[in-house]
Amino acid sequence: MQIPLKSKKTRKVALIMGGGGMTCVYSAGAIISLAQIHGFTSPDIVIAGSGSAGTAAYYISGQYDGIKRIWTELLSTKNFISFLRASKMINIDYLIDIIFKRLEPLKIESVKESPVVFYIPTINIDTGKIEYFSNRDKYDLFEVMRAAKAMPIVYNKHVSIGNNKYCDSPLSSLAYSHVSKARELGATDIIIIDTHGDNDHSTQKFFDIWALTRESVFRKNYKTLKDSNNKSKQLLLKEHMVVIRPQKKLSVGLLTNNKKLLSKSFNQGYDECASNKNIKIFLKEIGN
Repeated sequence: MQIPLKSKKTRKVALIMGGGGMTCVYSAGAIISLAQIHGFTSPDIVIAGSGSAGTAAYYISGQYDGIKRIWTELLSTKNFISFLRASKMINIDYLIDIIFKRLEPLKIESVKESPVVFYIPTINIDTGKIEYFSNRDKYDLFEVMRAAKAMPIVYNKHVSIGNNKYCDSPLSSLAYSHVSKARELGATDIIIIDTHGDNDHSTQKFFDIWALTRESVFRKNYKTLKDSNNKSKQLLLKEHMVVIRPQKKLSVGLLTNNKKLLSKSFNQGYDECASNKNIKIFLKEIGN
């Protein structure tokens, strides 16, 4: 692994987590393993969108048991995912208002006061561009997470933040979309937790259909963003980073809420991260 010629003091570490619906249970297991097995609890920057935004918030607040309980117990309910609700197949409101606020309360003040700078990407539904909100902003982080998870069609709702409306998208969900942002913020070293590899996001076709209902400026800007992301991906991957991804096919998909399968994929993420030799080398080099 090529290591930049920088001293440990000048390094700035970013953790980027991709989305992917219920496949993010793998990322949940991996991030707890990073904390508990590898002792990596304080990156300088965290960027996490879509299905991983909540997990990242709980990680920053140190609520590791909460992450596990949410993914392996609380999400296994029709209150969250139901194919009988055509207009709200995934009930993000239940996740935010019931789970994050009541059943497993997120210590939101701990997230805001953390030395870790936390960025949540989402798509502006008028401009078609990714915008980043952070734990340093004035906005309600619960609403920002709601916006980041608001998948068109299966949630069928836009979320207002300030004077604009936002939703989830394949690009704001894709981990590699945010490498350039991390570099702009000064990151010299990057850890990516990804459940998709180099494949297109599983919701891309549905999003493309929905995008046809948007104004031309949205479609034009989003296409430009998508093309730019595809062209730059290989270059970005040459930079100093390590990627944690499933070593075998996950037992869960975008809308899986089977408790047994979620636990299995959670454990897969935990175990594979725990035994990941590249992570051990990477963390040693950055002085963790």
